[in-house]
Amino acid sequence: MPPAAWPGADGMAARLHVAEATLRRKLHQEGHAYQSIKDTLRRDLAFEALADPSRTIADVAAATGFAEPSAFYRAFRKWSGRSPAEYREEALARGGGAG
Repeated sequence: MPPAAWPGADGMAARLHVAEATLRRKLHQEGHAYQSIKDTLRRDLAFEALADPSRTIADVAAATGFAEPSAFYRAFRKWSGRSPAEYREEALARGGGAG
């Protein structure tokens, strides 16, 4: 399921058959927030996808739920301190891998 189709906290709570407040409270007790978990998964998917040289950066941006490649570039730089192209170059030089 692409990130754009991932459920919000209310939808996930419904799937888990709990109240949204319960889901948020339980996550908070563990030191997490629903949106931060989604953001981390999205970031990890981007790292993994960029290590594949057959995928364009625009494709990775779309696959990770960004409507515009420019928004992906900004988010990726915030996550990693590098541009997607810089990350890809480094990942390919070390044989792939995330982070």
